[in-house]
Amino acid sequence: MQRWDDLTPEEQQRYLTAEELRAQLAAATARAEAAESALRLATGSKGSTQVIMSLEVYEKMLDDHAQLTAATARAETAERERDGFQAWANTLESCAWQDAGFCPHCGADDVRKSVDVLEPDVAKEIRYCYSCDTAWAVKDASQARA
Repeated sequence: MQRWDDLTPEEQQRYLTAEELRAQLAAATARAEAAESALRLATGSKGSTQVIMSLEVYEKMLDDHAQLTAATARAETAERERDGFQAWANTLESCAWQDAGFCPHCGADDVRKSVDVLEPDVAKEIRYCYSCDTAWAVKDASQARA
């Protein structure tokens, strides 16, 4: 199990992008609101829908809208990933652990296994090696050798 502080900066960067995406979202929202204000001024009180604007400004407005939509989707995805990671980390921290023998990855005698059944249909137990920082799920009872 890895805690937030144990993640590498590259792994943390995946989750820190939500703040950057919020900043992009705020900038795109401000530009969209400015475009809406300009549209209201251009239409006037008569309700005319004719707007005089250069093609470049219109294309920029469309591009800003596309960026706003994409930034919103990326921010929501990043938040869901971070929430899922945190929920899984909390679940693993609440488990009881026992010694489980040797690590198949590094060979160290530093493996612990979960005693609690987390999700029986997914895995029988979770094992974690403190030496090589590797976690894996044991799905079949025949694999569960201590």
